[in-house]
Amino acid sequence: MNLGKNIAVIGGGNTAMDTARAALRLKGIENVYIIYRRTKKYMPADPEELHLAMEEGVRFKELLALCP
Repeated sequence: MNLGKNIAVIGGGNTAMDTARAALRLKGIENVYIIYRRTKKYMPADPEELHLAMEEGVRFKELLALCP
């Protein structure tokens, strides 16, 4: 399966952090982004999960939302 080089994970909880970290381990993936509508401070993920994601190289795009 070819997923491309960039992956976006929408959400800010523990599952989003785990998904983003796992995506970084896939062959051919260069960038993984967490997209969330608020800042890191307000993400519901446990502080440890957030720290591990940042430490492993997940990039964060904060204050983004889709509008209908």
